[in-house]
Amino acid sequence: LFTQLINEAVTNLKNAVDADGGSSSVSTGSDGAGPSIAESLPAFEVPVVALLPDSYIKDQAQRLYYYQRMMGARDEATLGQVQAEVEDRYGHPAGEVSNAFAIMGLRMKAREAGIEKLDARQGRLSIQFKDRTSIPGRVFSIIGKKNRDAYVTREAFIWPFSGNPIRAIERMLMCFEAAQRQFEEERDSLGV
Repeated sequence: LFTQLINEAVTNLKNAVDADGGSSSVSTGSDGAGPSIAESLPAFEVPVVALLPDSYIKDQAQRLYYYQRMMGARDEATLGQVQAEVEDRYGHPAGEVSNAFAIMGLRMKAREAGIEKLDARQGRLSIQFKDRTSIPGRVFSIIGKKNRDAYVTREAFIWPFSGNPIRAIERMLMCFEAAQRQFEEERDSLGV
């Protein structure tokens, strides 16, 4: 019963944090300086084992505590602190623990890129943006020149890959950021 309650609490927490309701609620603090409620992270479907296993953190309450801290992190510095604390307390992490922290970090970067959903199955990343019209077509053109296999459909941006999906997501995000920088540099050089 206790295990079932813990599993339900983790599921409820994940659903609350990942709310796929379509809009993320961000409110500004009283000083107007920034968000006081964390913006939801993009949904990721990645075919890797990413968890804090009971063989790594034996105490269920501690495992739930670290899940809450990991899932509640909304910046890389906070996530890094949680990861460092887990590794300090429980030792060198197993692959699935490293995967869990890597995916959380990638979800944060994807949020900054305006990504709403990422599906990494069947040898391709299928990326849906919150507002694809806000991303200049030139950015996708720059990406297409550097990665000829990538293309845009009506519904999504497609990035074919082979091998580790986490590494593919990292490469795609790096290429996307580089294309955005190049686009901005081109605009600046034209005085636009």
